[in-house]
Amino acid sequence: MSYPIGSLLSVLAGRVQENLKFVDCHAPKWDPNSPHSDDPPYADTQLLISLLGILIFPHERVPDALGELLNEFDVPLDAIIQVRYSSQVNGGICLTDADGLPETIDATSLKDLPRLLRNSIAHFNIRPIDVHGRFGGIRIWNRNRKGDITFVADMDFDAFRPLAHHILRCLHDREGLPLDDPPDPLKEVGRRL
Repeated sequence: MSYPIGSLLSVLAGRVQENLKFVDCHAPKWDPNSPHSDDPPYADTQLLISLLGILIFPHERVPDALGELLNEFDVPLDAIIQVRYSSQVNGGICLTDADGLPETIDATSLKDLPRLLRNSIAHFNIRPIDVHGRFGGIRIWNRNRKGDITFVADMDFDAFRPLAHHILRCLHDREGLPLDDPPDPLKEVGRRL
């Protein structure tokens, strides 16, 4: 990998998008009757692993901006994420905020999707979903500090893939996003010495 020129997050978004395109292009199409349908490369596995870059990195740097990008996407959330269980009476989802306090987010809001997925993926609260014998999605969930499950949702890979490419394109093109790299920590430490 050559040294990235420009914002690392923008460069990574472009590279992840190219990797997804390459794997999608070279992965065998699913056919339950074909012995080669499960040969590498694995497009759905690449998409799942790319979720880390698609959702976690940007969320940590620009959480509100990523939600705005999602609001520009025209696919309804319930086509991508199907909430199967919520411990909240109103169907909201209880997460823990940065201070460790419970916070309820809207399970139907694309703006809250990065946070919802980030918490599940970061804590490895995921299980594969079988769609006609194929790895077609993941079941995600979150727990509160007491260990109680606060929500369970299913994410469909086929529905998520266009959204992932939309996010990556926006991150790569830096459309109104403050994606500058943080300052070098050694420079900050050096000032204190």
